[in-house]
Amino acid sequence: MELSENIKELNSLIDNLIFEEMWLSKAAYWLLGLMCLVFFIVAIVNLIRRKWNSLFLVFICLFTFTWALFSLFALNSNIPLSSEYYNAFRLIIFIPIPALLALHIHRQVSYKPVRLIAIAFYLLVPAFLVFVYSRDLQAAYARGAVFVDIFSGWYLYLFGLYAVVSIINSYLLCFNVFYQMPLRARRSTRSMLVSVIILMLLLVSYAAWKIGYVYSIPQDSVTVDIILPTAIAAALIIFIYPLFDSMYIMPAADVIVTSREFVMKALSTTVLVLNRNQLILDWNKKDWTLQNPLPKPIYKESYRVYLERVMKMSAGKVSPHNADIFILKSNDNEYHFMQRIGEVGNKRSMMGYIVEIAEVSPLYTKLRYFEEIAHFDTLTGLYNRNAYIDYMKDILNDSNFPLLVLVADLNKLKQTNDVHGHIEGDNFIKCVADSIARIKPDNAFLARVGGDEFVLLIPHGSAEFAEKFISRAIEACGSVPHSAAFVPGASWGYALMTSNEQSYNDVFAEADKMMYEFKKSRIEFSSSGILPQKN
Repeated sequence: MELSENIKELNSLIDNLIFEEMWLSKAAYWLLGLMCLVFFIVAIVNLIRRKWNSLFLVFICLFTFTWALFSLFALNSNIPLSSEYYNAFRLIIFIPIPALLALHIHRQVSYKPVRLIAIAFYLLVPAFLVFVYSRDLQAAYARGAVFVDIFSGWYLYLFGLYAVVSIINSYLLCFNVFYQMPLRARRSTRSMLVSVIILMLLLVSYAAWKIGYVYSIPQDSVTVDIILPTAIAAALIIFIYPLFDSMYIMPAADVIVTSREFVMKALSTTVLVLNRNQLILDWNKKDWTLQNPLPKPIYKESYRVYLERVMKMSAGKVSPHNADIFILKSNDNEYHFMQRIGEVGNKRSMMGYIVEIAEVSPLYTKLRYFEEIAHFDTLTGLYNRNAYIDYMKDILNDSNFPLLVLVADLNKLKQTNDVHGHIEGDNFIKCVADSIARIKPDNAFLARVGGDEFVLLIPHGSAEFAEKFISRAIEACGSVPHSAAFVPGASWGYALMTSNEQSYNDVFAEADKMMYEFKKSRIEFSSSGILPQKN
């Protein structure tokens, strides 16, 4: 008997909590309100950080939070008129939600700007409905009764048209992008599709109930009075959460529609699709083989991190002639890849980047030969005059002063060429170049700027260092192996450039003059180290 009485008391308590105290419905609306409040705060923080994709979500969360508050007021109200007033007033709050959803999804998934007529429709129609409905509600409340319902009369047709257009437009936008996105990137748009469908079902079912089309369920059923508010709160929770979650999975506006796999699959060039933060969203090769030294990308990996991984895995290095070309090694073979990064977007916003990585090994092998000819002396292997002029564009700054300029001119090269031939003359030049290159400091730049003239540039040099270096250079030239046809040697001069207030050509002329005085048996002499004058 005691057990039976306890069970009866327990059943009575549960019935009291669920049906009389509306515990289940209150809990659902409390959960909905707290969730929307948290999402609202986070979305505001995102706005402060200039993440404008959360702009319309802020208003959706705010309106739904207010809906939850008025629902709780209605459930807790003991005065029938107040309860009816809260129930009617929360319909005003719900009116703008389809428009806000449409604008939010348009911003998320479409790179095209919203047309002016669409903005007018999404803003003016809800504003007009809210105004008229609020006016009628206040008039009814003043009479001591609330009979105004959005799902009655001409309100129903205008609200129905506006809601249907908003929902269909949102659905088509999501579905179109969902279809074009690769499988691994569909989760965010799938979440928004769930939200649109939930809102559609919520409006249809609620409208059907209020109009009385659902005849199989009695209007005065106590069970329905509990289930319906709870189900609406649960539906709104399911509606809001995917919208918020999709922002952190991957905003669909970051996905470039032209990255569809069936298009990219046909390209021989490796193509990577990046979002605005240069995170990898898609690529066009499914199978990476051992013959391809490029490692397979990782979804949402930073492109910078990917390049670092490429260099580490394949012993890569950047081409000294072109920063956009990197060289990789695989199976004792050397591969050359050229990368090109291009922005994708319109006049109003930038959506992301397209990266093309193409193998240019056969072509670059030929190009590198010409690049080396353009910057390196083929006889000595030193830098040539072109490289010297390019180097001077970067070195003339305060961080390299005082800059020591050393010039050298070979002794009796003309006589060697005339008497013993140009082959011996070339050996003469190479011997001197090798001896200077062997003893030069690591931070020095050495170039052959003329037939028999060399320039050595040393940042943070000094006159004392120049004297010691010239002595070592003369000794080194005399000690290299050579034929009896010539004795390798050079005349030297130096000068210091201490600031940009000096002209480099004046400093060079000073070093040149010292070298000319050093050379005692030279008749006709002109220097190749003078920089060309700017137009």
